[in-house]
Amino acid sequence: MSVNVIIRSIDERTYPLCLYALLQNKIDPNNIYTINNRNNRFYFALEKSFKKAIELNGSHVLIIDADTILIKDALFKIKKTIELNNKYFRLEFKRICKFTNCYHGIHVYNLERLKKEGISYLNSDPNILKPESYIIKQLY
Repeated sequence: MSVNVIIRSIDERTYPLCLYALLQNKIDPNNIYTINNRNNRFYFALEKSFKKAIELNGSHVLIIDADTILIKDALFKIKKTIELNNKYFRLEFKRICKFTNCYHGIHVYNLERLKKEGISYLNSDPNILKPESYIIKQLY
């Protein structure tokens, strides 16, 4: 299974390392896309990410923030989880940030469900404080 990845960035210093880690996980560089959201609210980054994802081929897309660094063989584990849970709208792989002690996510979206259901909730209100969480709550 080939994997498409969308990196959401606000010019984090970790962006080059994030990209390097994706390449080390054997992701084709032609399947890596960056959404730069330096000057906008998160809603717009999510909207751009979803619209880009809908353009892509495949069954799933991995959307990560540029401060997320995948460990070696993480993609293998993610692919296995997708194979076992391929009907979900989104799979979440949590990691804890050692600097902020907060959880960050690696989001895997089912493209079929994103095209049919997810994008319609995104268009409902750009002023929603946490648009990604809002969409998930609407679909589960």
